[in-house]
Amino acid sequence: MKVKFLSIGFLGGLSGGLLGIGGGIVMVPLLTEWMKFSQKNAHGTALLAQVALATMGSILYYYLSHPSLSVVLILFMGSLVGVYLGSFIIHRISNKQLTFLFSLVLLVAGIRMLFF
Repeated sequence: MKVKFLSIGFLGGLSGGLLGIGGGIVMVPLLTEWMKFSQKNAHGTALLAQVALATMGSILYYYLSHPSLSVVLILFMGSLVGVYLGSFIIHRISNKQLTFLFSLVLLVAGIRMLFF
């Protein structure tokens, strides 16, 4: 079981660091399929794991590429509001609705990436 969790964490971290995508895109489906987590539990677990991913990635990117801290602060402020609202909404919808919404977002993002 620990090997599966390590594998999920590794794949989420690799996708986040290499592709610049949130690890949740990888972690949530793997947690629901491999570990049989509920959709909400998978989202919460992946989100908390991403705190560590974002911290490590941010430190490395800062020293390697020196991102604009003013832009980072603006993105951070907007992200705080978005995370709060998303967390508020997730507790008011069913697992089935969340699964559909998550699948729809992944599908639209995938199609957009292929054609644009």
